[in-house]
Amino acid sequence: ARLRLAADRLGEAREARLTRLSGALELVSPLSVLERGYAIVRDTQGRVLTETVGLQPGERLQIRLAQGEMDAQLLDVRPPTAAD
Repeated sequence: ARLRLAADRLGEAREARLTRLSGALELVSPLSVLERGYAIVRDTQGRVLTETVGLQPGERLQIRLAQGEMDAQLLDVRPPTAAD
């Protein structure tokens, strides 16, 4: 009976840990980040953009939102500031 109880407790502890880890993973998933209002911006080769270096006005961009995608054309490029 004690062995059965210990096995049940171990199973419950592992299930609780899995639930916590699953929740933490969900918070950082790309789709969850998009749901919070962020976007993924790619160049025409599909590379994710993380900086403005090398971009030129007129370039086409692909933007992925939580609900859909769009194509855009770059109007202006501003270099990073000290606050960035």
